[in-house]
Amino acid sequence: MYSNPDIEKTHGPTSKGHFARRWWIYLIVFSSIVVLVTLLVVIFVVVPAIAQDSVDGATVQVDGIAITNPKVSEITVSMNSTVKAQVPVGGARLSPQTFEMYLPSADDSKNLPSAPTFATLTVGELPVKDIFTINVTGSETAILNQDIFREFSNQVLKNEVINLGLRANPAPNIGIGPLKFPVNFRKIVQLKGEYY
Repeated sequence: MYSNPDIEKTHGPTSKGHFARRWWIYLIVFSSIVVLVTLLVVIFVVVPAIAQDSVDGATVQVDGIAITNPKVSEITVSMNSTVKAQVPVGGARLSPQTFEMYLPSADDSKNLPSAPTFATLTVGELPVKDIFTINVTGSETAILNQDIFREFSNQVLKNEVINLGLRANPAPNIGIGPLKFPVNFRKIVQLKGEYY
């Protein structure tokens, strides 16, 4: 068998020469992969966590609520409220959403979504700022649970202050293309009752 020592000797140096001449290509590819992974982690892990944290820290003050035109299975709701939040980025928008209204239990400190909904309130797209308003006028909504709505009405008439639970799953868009990041909105707000 014939063996050529020149071929065996040049195989190692050729690979080393290849890497020595093209090291910058490997550096660019490696750097691109690191940047891509970092961006994906930021977009799909960090940004949603920041959005949820901002929603969790927000306060909602109901400035006024009116329930008119009561019917057997429907009411008309108008509500003005102010939301205060620390918004980490400007230009964010909340997608149109439906707020569920429910009566929280006395020990509903975690604001769990287990209480049945008695009515819903549809809200259009909202610009998100440190302070913004949610104004809904004349929204006709179905009464989803007559017993709980009756209890809510009784509390409004008998108490100075009542608690109303609001929950929704808005999807803020923070300007990263069409990407939206769903968050859980769960708040208990205080309303003035009719009993003074």
